[in-house]
Amino acid sequence: ITFGNLLQLTRFGADLRDVGAGDSVPVALFWQRPSAGGPRLRVSLRLVDQSGFTWAQTDQEVGGDFFDEGDWPSGSTLEDHHALLVPPGTPPGTYRLLLNAYRADDSQPLEATGTGVPIEAGGVGFGALKVTRASDHVWTTGIAGYQSLNLSFGDSIELVGYAQSNTATAGDSGYLTLVWKALAARPPYLTIHLDILATNGQVAQTRELPLASAAYPAAAWQAGVVLREQYHVPLMAGLAPGTYRLAVRPVGTNPSSGNEPAATLGQIAVTA
Repeated sequence: ITFGNLLQLTRFGADLRDVGAGDSVPVALFWQRPSAGGPRLRVSLRLVDQSGFTWAQTDQEVGGDFFDEGDWPSGSTLEDHHALLVPPGTPPGTYRLLLNAYRADDSQPLEATGTGVPIEAGGVGFGALKVTRASDHVWTTGIAGYQSLNLSFGDSIELVGYAQSNTATAGDSGYLTLVWKALAARPPYLTIHLDILATNGQVAQTRELPLASAAYPAAAWQAGVVLREQYHVPLMAGLAPGTYRLAVRPVGTNPSSGNEPAATLGQIAVTA
């Protein structure tokens, strides 16, 4: 696989055995280049789910951040090692491992061409990685804009915290991530009820979203697991520009679950 006529991936090795949240995935890349010198190049590895959400990412210079030009004589192959951490809180499921290369002075990915592995819109595909074990904690420092809540619903589930879009366009989708903790095994919740509230407290829009992915629904959760879930929040095209606030509550098989008070989240500015 050639990247922008600046870099050629001749082979790779990735340990795609089943892993747990909190484990690292070792990846070895073997590079050649058409000539010595040239711009500094960087490599990005991402773990992406079927909805396009990124769950893990590593980014470093080709050869490592301590790479020296003398380490790569002309005509030789450079062995480049990476470790992709699957962050605690990542839900069990199947993910795609994607590779991009780009110039250090330009974040735009270099065009990838060649054969042998699939080249997707999001990068060069290295195959599927299955996360099989959940964790009992989450690293919130890697979640931009994270806010702690620690709000329980019934005796089986707790909304630990959240992060969300601050702005969005009507007719498009906002972003929401929720961190859940199972207080008991198999909490009886299936979806989340999400209200978009106007400044006067009136409901401007309502959405029902799956609480968790089909690969690891709440019915499979064990007591003590902590899971980060990511959501697209579709906004109606006719939603008037203005400032709104999100409110969520889980809804499940227990009829009383829909009557529990919602958790009020942050503000989102909607533009036309």
